[in-house]
Amino acid sequence: MKAAIAKVTAGAPVAPPAALPAVPQVPQVPAVPQVPAVPQVPAVPAAPQAGPQAVKAAPLDVKDDALKALQSAVDTLVKAVTSGDPTQVVPAATGVLTGLVNVVVATVLGGGLPAPTLPGLPPLPKLPTDGLPVPVPKPPLPLPVEE
Repeated sequence: MKAAIAKVTAGAPVAPPAALPAVPQVPQVPAVPQVPAVPQVPAVPAAPQAGPQAVKAAPLDVKDDALKALQSAVDTLVKAVTSGDPTQVVPAATGVLTGLVNVVVATVLGGGLPAPTLPGLPPLPKLPTDGLPVPVPKPPLPLPVEE
């Protein structure tokens, strides 16, 4: 059988090799854009130290600071009024009002107010509690009995 196959293949015409298509070109890859530089991170300020240095940094008298700020605002208002420029008066008056509020708040929070004495006021009225129902506490629910 091998001889028959060899005889048939020898007489068969030989096909010329098929022409293969050309390999397509790979498209060019675009260039990678430049990345902007990372901005520098600002330095971290030093942490406040505990101890006497920290105590010195805290304001000792809030009322004094508020009074100084109010005096400065009043001086600014006087300058604005005497300058003859009406556009300076409104911001200066606003500064004086803010300073007054700060003085009042500093006085209240600083404990500088005397204890209230109101001898001329009548006593507060008593609430009518006679007609109100008295709340009765509910007994706790019984626990289930385990058998």
